[in-house]
Amino acid sequence: MRKNKKLLCLLLIAIIVINVFPCFAQETRVPQISNWAIETLNEAERLGIFSSEWYYDGFKSKISEERMQYIIDKTAKKLESLKLEENKEFNSTKKAGTSREALLINLFNSLAKYKLPEELNTSNGALSYMQERKIIKGTSKGLELDRSCTTQEAVVLATRFILDTYSSLDKGSKGLLWKVSNNDTTIYLLGSIHVGTYDMYPVNSRITEALNKSDALIVEANLTNTKAVVEAQKYSMYSDGTTLKDHVSKDTYEKCLKALKKANLPETMTQFKPWSIASTLTIVSSTKSKNQSDITTAASTGVDMYLLSKALINGKPILELEGLMAQVKLFDSLSDETKEKYLSVAVDEVLSDKKDGDSDEKDSAQSIKKLQELWIDGNTEEFTTFFKGMNDSTSSELDEFSKMLFGKRDKGMAEKIIKLLDSKESKTYMVVIGSGHLTLDNTVIANLTKEGYKVEVVK
Repeated sequence: MRKNKKLLCLLLIAIIVINVFPCFAQETRVPQISNWAIETLNEAERLGIFSSEWYYDGFKSKISEERMQYIIDKTAKKLESLKLEENKEFNSTKKAGTSREALLINLFNSLAKYKLPEELNTSNGALSYMQERKIIKGTSKGLELDRSCTTQEAVVLATRFILDTYSSLDKGSKGLLWKVSNNDTTIYLLGSIHVGTYDMYPVNSRITEALNKSDALIVEANLTNTKAVVEAQKYSMYSDGTTLKDHVSKDTYEKCLKALKKANLPETMTQFKPWSIASTLTIVSSTKSKNQSDITTAASTGVDMYLLSKALINGKPILELEGLMAQVKLFDSLSDETKEKYLSVAVDEVLSDKKDGDSDEKDSAQSIKKLQELWIDGNTEEFTTFFKGMNDSTSSELDEFSKMLFGKRDKGMAEKIIKLLDSKESKTYMVVIGSGHLTLDNTVIANLTKEGYKVEVVK
């Protein structure tokens, strides 16, 4: 059973999973945001310093004291994770209220309490610091310090503050980043984890700089392509009038119903194919949560989704190595036996009553957490060793599944990358693919090296 659970972790690292989105689809709502704030709010969503529900409830109106304190507390937590030495000589001067000045002073306190390098000079106080660092830029009416903050302004100011601090200290998730060049073409290869956490953000500037330098972002599958997503979702469902009940054993079907109920998912999910349901349950398992917002967060904080959204906002071209339909067809090409086995493993994981610290639990959600932590640290060697151990223990257990995840796909992706490298165009690309395709033997980097290309780790 432990080997099977590790296989679920491999899936979350190796291939895009889209099925969480249709499961939790809700009535379309229009967020109350300003165009000038979109890019910063995209970062804020990954930082987890506010609730996305606020978008639809007075987001551009005067902020409440409760929301203000929430943002301040979340910001302080982000700075606390930097593990800086405390400045015991600092005397905090908190300011009550919801004014712009109050927000700036209280945000400043969460940083000034630490010992900082000279370039982050806090000696002149909160307002001078915030202006010098361009956290607050003012309006046509000036800084308007006495005016009450809107929720949107508070989120934006806190996000700028966090990003500036992390960038100045060269902190943030380093990720798994490589670089390969040929002629006048440069390609950055970033290993992704398709399900994420707020702890993975912000990312280190080396990742954002690589994206900014790139003429295009290249991903396994473009999840921002609405037409492709809808087509893939339809393909993931039965179209002949049958349901899951008609395609798996009675025992598997009944356990699946129990798992859906426990995961707070609708029974109508049985209109989807076994591998589609299993993919969604796999994300549920990775979060150890029955809260739909937690599950959606795990998908939206995946590395691919983050960079896709940045590229989309900035008008950067998005290219694909595979595409959504190619990926869902890979699942559908599996034998009926393997499809049911995959579903059974995912169902058993959801139904498991194991608690934190139990050995089986370490093979599932805790394994994903471990990989996320190694990704944050940019520890390529340890990530590779840990991930190889997971793959070696599962490859013989579900050989067909493992071959579907790795092997032929890697050769195909490497061939497309080589075609770009050998082109006569002087361009830079960022390629984001599942970390397994860059760390395991005989995968993408191995294929590139075999063909004579020098692939280097970006530190």
